[in-house]
Amino acid sequence: MITAETYSFQTFSGINLFADLYRTAEVSSPSKPTILYFHGGGLLYGTRDDLPEAYIQLLTRAGHNLISFDYPLAPESRLSVIIDTVIKAILWFTQHAKTTLQLSDNKYVLFGRSAGAYLCLLAASRIQMTEHQAPEAISAYYGYASLDLINFRTPSKHYLSFLHVDDRTVQSLIKPDPIAYAPIEQRFALYLYARQSGTWLNFLLNENDQVLDYALSDNELSILPPTFLAASTTDEDVPFKASKELSKTIPNSTLFTVYGLNHDFDRDLNNEAGIHSYQKLLEWLSQF
Repeated sequence: MITAETYSFQTFSGINLFADLYRTAEVSSPSKPTILYFHGGGLLYGTRDDLPEAYIQLLTRAGHNLISFDYPLAPESRLSVIIDTVIKAILWFTQHAKTTLQLSDNKYVLFGRSAGAYLCLLAASRIQMTEHQAPEAISAYYGYASLDLINFRTPSKHYLSFLHVDDRTVQSLIKPDPIAYAPIEQRFALYLYARQSGTWLNFLLNENDQVLDYALSDNELSILPPTFLAASTTDEDVPFKASKELSKTIPNSTLFTVYGLNHDFDRDLNNEAGIHSYQKLLEWLSQF
């Protein structure tokens, strides 16, 4: 088992936000960029430690340090706060890599799955507009770059086939104060309700927010760093076409396609597609 070093990188509304560092034992010259990981969960649930150990081992044995981050979850925190916190997490790494973390440099790659991929794409674009250090590359597994998709604004046929979630259950799951750690077993019903009812965006946005304020235009996508995309053709959560379109718009992008599998196809460690995708990711990352 790989042991993580845990750091508090920010205090937010009375809660500590943590980052777990998994160090590589490999020595490479020049050093490989550190992978900064942001979990999925529809921005409503999820935990920083959801990446299977098999993938952590694969990435660290290839010479990459890996850091997984907390971020505040909706609806207790809104998307404006979430993306701001993700950017602060990234900047914390660049400012503390050589000191607090005692790494050889602060080069980094952003890696996110599903909603985490969305946050990585959005954060990378916003960081590029500043004087701060941009990522060397991005890895976006079954992600998206806009909330303005019909699938996100209407009841999901896929999720309507699940057990119905009622309003009372939803209210019992929403906390009075911000949270940043919510295992799928505890909060998936909240996401299920949001997708069954077609009200997911209501959980994320403030009343005066515009959906396009949290979307990347083709021009913004065209200047993103090189990006490795991975998705399944039969994804019933995030449409495959989202990754397909990103692969056409982001320069120097690569799309790893799997066929006939679920949204988070890499969750099933018994299916070789997951491991194969990470092997391809590492081959791709070797250029940085």
